[in-house]
Amino acid sequence: MGRRSWCGSVTIAVWVGVLAVAPSAGAEIVYAKGFADTAGAKLVAMNDDGSGAHALLTAAQVPPNDRLAYPSLQPNSPTLAFEGFTDKFASVNGENSGDDGANYGGLYVMSGGAVRRLSSPPAPAAMVGSEDTSPSLTADGRVVYEHLVVTFDSGGNPTGSAQQLLVRPISGGAPSTWSTSPAGSFLTWSADPADASLLAYFNEASPPELQVGNQNASSTNAVVAQPAGTDPAWSPDGSYIVDADWTTGADAGTDGFSAGLWLLGHNATTELLVDPNPPVFSTHAGTFANPVFVGSGEIAFAATVNNVTNIYEIPMSCNRCTFPGPQVHQLTTDGTASSPDWYPAWTSRKIAAFGQGHTPKLHVSVTAPARQKVLLQKGLVESVTCNVACAFAAVGEVRIRGMRQPLLTKSGTGKLAANHTLRVRLPLSTSQLGKVARALKHHTKVTAELGAVAQDASGKRQQASTSFRVRH
Repeated sequence: MGRRSWCGSVTIAVWVGVLAVAPSAGAEIVYAKGFADTAGAKLVAMNDDGSGAHALLTAAQVPPNDRLAYPSLQPNSPTLAFEGFTDKFASVNGENSGDDGANYGGLYVMSGGAVRRLSSPPAPAAMVGSEDTSPSLTADGRVVYEHLVVTFDSGGNPTGSAQQLLVRPISGGAPSTWSTSPAGSFLTWSADPADASLLAYFNEASPPELQVGNQNASSTNAVVAQPAGTDPAWSPDGSYIVDADWTTGADAGTDGFSAGLWLLGHNATTELLVDPNPPVFSTHAGTFANPVFVGSGEIAFAATVNNVTNIYEIPMSCNRCTFPGPQVHQLTTDGTASSPDWYPAWTSRKIAAFGQGHTPKLHVSVTAPARQKVLLQKGLVESVTCNVACAFAAVGEVRIRGMRQPLLTKSGTGKLAANHTLRVRLPLSTSQLGKVARALKHHTKVTAELGAVAQDASGKRQQASTSFRVRH
């Protein structure tokens, strides 16, 4: 196909439109399977509609760890942060199992199929257990996490603890402190995916409230005075926050809040999902936990029913929806009391499998029969092939000599596995077909040009095209 046509302003505008409706090449949810203190806990990935669940990473692939937990993703990045735990140095001096050694929990980053540890190596330490835990990736390539140190006496009983909220580049380098106001009152936190300077965190101080602040706590604002809100998570554009409220039965209705999932933003506070089994102090926690946005319109979360935890999803448009209910979609069904499915994290990109290494550069090709019966088939036909898994959008145009503007076909979209081909029909309207018929009747030159733009799981794009002379 001539570069003149497909690089023109008319066709560029069409590409913008058709690519916007092309299916995603690999949006995924990554979640933890198993308790963080149970050997064998691993990370699982699935398509964001709940299909295609598969083990993404096991502890055996990340020595010396015995279990993995707490995945974190950014909405438009295939980089994964998580925590790994080892029992290698537990009870080295005969103390109880709480004495797990220095850095027994450490932060890791997985990108391009390779895993790298950010924390210092685990090591034996008498009567000490320390870890870097609960990572939250920022929009500028850092990770916010808690550094926790617990000390024990010779009998294995805890004697004290200290916590810091730290932030460090995932590319490497020393950590710095992320301050909260008041200091040391944070409980759960989440970095704004649209503004790397902001962190949402639940402040345990009196009165407890959800706050948003920058690293030095010089700009801290209360989002809402929510007595028991926890697990905040941002929408991809940073305009909304969703959290799980664990208000106990005795405090239900305090400040207008009750147990469930809540949406906060744009001067509005909406209870998305009502907890059917509100928590009771010292008896059980809330039904819902770990909410996260899936794209801009869905929210995934963990729900515990009869001690079994699975992952579910609701639309952001919910307003006091019921659980279970018609607007609740269950994404996983294999959670158990001893191996829950929880802590979902979402990205629009596909996570490269461990050890996958270098991914081939995307190449897309377009072919079309040179002697198509355009009038008989009422449009154009092309075949699209990608060498790696891709999503694509296709469109065509017919040019009639003497006519200033081309006749643009309807667009087509699809997904392709690596080295697979899909035939795409691109219809022309009745009016357009009439113009082609009249031109051919008067022996006016008519040409057809077809093209496709493809996008791989990393977001890289490539386009290809072909052309032919339209004849009777």
